[in-house]
Amino acid sequence: MNIPVFPDPDRACYYCEIDIHEWAERNYGQEFVKFLEKNFEPVDIIFRLAEKSHIVLLNGGGFAGPEWSVRVSLANLNEEDYKIIGQQLSETMQEYVRSWKIATHQP
Repeated sequence: MNIPVFPDPDRACYYCEIDIHEWAERNYGQEFVKFLEKNFEPVDIIFRLAEKSHIVLLNGGGFAGPEWSVRVSLANLNEEDYKIIGQQLSETMQEYVRSWKIATHQP
């Protein structure tokens, strides 16, 4: 998803949280963020991802993270698995982008 990761020496790095709002605003602007909030719940993204790709992530809001975030475990997968998770999450988010463009009549 082309999200920079900044190592924190004070963290054990067992997981990371991907802030969907931050990603959405940086890539598509505040109007896309508003579209997501108006038409979906934060957990819709993780349910759609699970249905589509059988990848199960958790909502970051349940762990005191941003409500519109997903939590990825870093403790138990192979490096290649994280590439797949990123690709599938990116593809899932592109489905939301397409819905937004259709709803707002954008090319």
